[in-house]
Amino acid sequence: MSTEVKDTNTQEPFFDFSELYTGCPVLVSSDPSCSDETFGYVTTPKPTGCDVIAMYGGWNGSLRPFADCWHVDDPRVKERPAIFEDELRGVFRLAPQELTRIAMLERLAGMEQIIAALIERVEELEPLKAKVANLSKGRRSSSSN
Repeated sequence: MSTEVKDTNTQEPFFDFSELYTGCPVLVSSDPSCSDETFGYVTTPKPTGCDVIAMYGGWNGSLRPFADCWHVDDPRVKERPAIFEDELRGVFRLAPQELTRIAMLERLAGMEQIIAALIERVEELEPLKAKVANLSKGRRSSSSN
């Protein structure tokens, strides 16, 4: 996630949340120190954060909603710590399995580009294939006359 300043006058931070989607796995905590970090899913991605439903207490525990969570690296977390006194607020970061999924998608995109380039190269060789076939049969290529 990258941090960019949206407007120099407001100093309001903007994170690129393009990788967030409904159902995205995250680690969420009710405090910025992440002392009670637990696994959850994004229920609503937003321009400056997300809503999350998290599991507390393992399988015998319960679900807990979080509203307007900020990314743990968002500068607002340090600038406005009092906001986390609200029980519904929290911080999040992408879960390890989501980071792995993103990395695999990037690798797949790179592999698709390599395959497309190889297909182009093979298609360029098609005219030569007919010439080689004719030469192997002892005939001259029609273009070499």
